[in-house]
Amino acid sequence: MGSRAAGVASERAAAPAAVVAMAICSLGAAVIHAATTKTGFDLSALDGAFFVAVAAGQAGWAVLVVMRPVRAVLMLGAAGNAGVLAVWAVSRTAGVPIGPEAGVRLPVGFPDAVTAALEAILVLAASFTW
Repeated sequence: MGSRAAGVASERAAAPAAVVAMAICSLGAAVIHAATTKTGFDLSALDGAFFVAVAAGQAGWAVLVVMRPVRAVLMLGAAGNAGVLAVWAVSRTAGVPIGPEAGVRLPVGFPDAVTAALEAILVLAASFTW
């Protein structure tokens, strides 16, 4: 076993093509979330802050996974995006859980459907890559 393999035996690096695909999905979702921040802040500071945090997290994860495509980073991306995807699904089925629109079911629009698809692809890819 080489020195690199011996030092990180428990961490398996993801395949480069899969890492690039996941990073692109994450950046795409981040861009859409960032573009939605003004609308979020128009509703409430909580909504705006949520979109800023999600966009920053997704963009940061895209950089991180390219720099360090190991199991822990893949798990972080899968868990974080699954959480965001769950909030989206609840807001479209049962209604927004908190904030000024609490209990209101939001319609599915094209940008949020694309974002949800990118997040779902990322979650599946990260889950099967680690």
